[in-house]
Amino acid sequence: LEKTGLKGAVKAVLWSQGENIGGASKVSDYYRPFEDLRNSWYGDYPNINKIYIFQTRMVICTTPDRVVYNIEAQRQLANDYPDIAIMSTSGIEQHTDDCHFGYSTGYKLFAERIEPLVDYMFYGGNLDNDDNPPDIVNAYMQSAIQLIIETSATSLNSAGTPNKDYFEIVNGDGATVEAISINGSNIELTLSNYPGNNATLTHLGAPAGEYLNVVENSKGIELLSFLEFPIDGNVQLPTSTTWDGNTWSEGVPNSTVDVVIDGDYDDVASFESKKLKINNNSTLTIGSNSSVNTVTVHGSLSIQGDFNIGDRGSLVMTKDNANISGVIKKQERSTARNDVHDFTYWSSSVEGAEISEVLSLIHI
Repeated sequence: LEKTGLKGAVKAVLWSQGENIGGASKVSDYYRPFEDLRNSWYGDYPNINKIYIFQTRMVICTTPDRVVYNIEAQRQLANDYPDIAIMSTSGIEQHTDDCHFGYSTGYKLFAERIEPLVDYMFYGGNLDNDDNPPDIVNAYMQSAIQLIIETSATSLNSAGTPNKDYFEIVNGDGATVEAISINGSNIELTLSNYPGNNATLTHLGAPAGEYLNVVENSKGIELLSFLEFPIDGNVQLPTSTTWDGNTWSEGVPNSTVDVVIDGDYDDVASFESKKLKINNNSTLTIGSNSSVNTVTVHGSLSIQGDFNIGDRGSLVMTKDNANISGVIKKQERSTARNDVHDFTYWSSSVEGAEISEVLSLIHI
């Protein structure tokens, strides 16, 4: 270009980062050097008007826990600099090496996706909002377990059934994504429990070797990948949650939430509650078979249905004067005695009970 005198004719730079880039340990490790590179381009090619970045996707030929910072830096650069545009690639089929792209299903799509943006910028073409990749603009808790993701898209759909596993809650008190749905330009995630006020959301798109079941806009361009986007957790928290036999109405309970069992709960997992009520015709079973589960109650316990505690289950009542009503059935198993001096020791917080009454159906 120097010899031909065409340096002044360069209008744009199209940038697709090589795959062997796993060197960043934070976003700025990529962001700052790219700023330097951008300034150098403008120094060498003073008539540049636009820089187009193809966002790196997850591949197997680099360090996954570091390439994520590069991916987020690329997204931030496009948001911070008006002369930088970005295009997603995580929904584009990779080469069989899960590292590069083929031509017809890969790099050709790079060109087809970027063409409307280039045509609009330099040749007076028309540009639809969904010619740009959808990007996250806000994330907030609508309820204790409903997370709303607002995007820049006009409308969203999915290439196949959207995969909830492409989204991850970070620093969210163990919250996981249980379900995903699309509503207009928003993505709605159902979480296992309230993630707290300091949680963030990460979306890295389809992993290496996959490209379907991604969230995409009306033009078939998938959601940009992003890292640890802050979630607004300011929401009125529920005071109770009900188990209906399949799910919790307001997410997995904790020590501040009252629990109602209104359907059979068969050793699903340990949980804790403030108050616990088991409705009529409902059964709560913990610690049966090989499951080691515990129910911890910090308030009263009302049993109108059945409460079965297996040999490997435990009920923990933390309040000394808690009101308890109803019947608890506790199963205990003892190993065979091989010697006359062998013994089995059973213990429970039972006051004023005769062992002959507690074990009335057992020959001792």
